[in-house]
Amino acid sequence: MSPWETLLARITVALADVPATEIPDSVPAPRDQRRSHAGNDPEALVVSSSASPGTGPP
Repeated sequence: MSPWETLLARITVALADVPATEIPDSVPAPRDQRRSHAGNDPEALVVSSSASPGTGPP
């Protein structure tokens, strides 16, 4: 079995118990992660990222 076929088989198994009528909006997904280090200011985002190497934007 190729890696691609293995991946598709794993996805099929993982989704086996999902009802056929379910749509993405019918199950709430928490979105509490931080979207930005600096809000809407791109310059502050660059400064924030360069001040802490290895801790770039999410």
